[in-house]
Amino acid sequence: MKRLTALYLAITLPLVAACGEDEPEEPPPPPPQERCEADNLKAFAAGTIERDGNRFVLDLSSNDVSGRIFDDRELRIRLGSAPAPGTNEEQPLILRLVSNEEDPEFSVFAEQLADMTGPEQPLELQIYDASDYSDLGSSNLTSLSSFDCSIDDDATVCAQIGFDTSGTDILDDDDQYVYNAAGGTFTLEGFDTASGRMLATFDIELGPNLFAFQDPSTGIIEGCLWPEYDSRVPGEYWGLD
Repeated sequence: MKRLTALYLAITLPLVAACGEDEPEEPPPPPPQERCEADNLKAFAAGTIERDGNRFVLDLSSNDVSGRIFDDRELRIRLGSAPAPGTNEEQPLILRLVSNEEDPEFSVFAEQLADMTGPEQPLELQIYDASDYSDLGSSNLTSLSSFDCSIDDDATVCAQIGFDTSGTDILDDDDQYVYNAAGGTFTLEGFDTASGRMLATFDIELGPNLFAFQDPSTGIIEGCLWPEYDSRVPGEYWGLD
């Protein structure tokens, strides 16, 4: 009997111990700023837009960014597609960055950015508060040219995020959901000539919708950019793909 009892315990104790073990927890996903490299994405963005007590969640990624860095001090890139607040149809979400002081030393904005970054030398830009548009009138609301943001003077940049509801691949007054940034940071880690990719991260506070009267919207969006870049159009623009 003692031998049977010992055999029973030898068999059952490991089973009891195994059943009592907790399953290992899955590690949390990396923060939005690290998702591009972690998941091999060209763009990733996550955040929320809140309006009238409703919260609209943004969680989108893309490997079809279709962007440019222009000579008129603008970077424009598609972050992916998502439904605009209160709608069901997905629309492209576009990020714009604009610097309003032109430095004659650089003919292309991308060349200026590339010159200001390097190995172990990221460029951190503070995002200008362009959320007060009360003096802009009733037309050309998406223009950021009147705001005092300049990479040259004080390392600031104006930012804008909006849904391309008009299907023009830009943000203009024909769109319905466009938000000027109220603050945050945009960090350009640099241009990697070996891989042909540009790496940047952002953390942007959003102001009200430009096209909704007295809109109380607030929001935040975080993410990263890791697109391929093409500098084969010297003196004009760099493509982002």
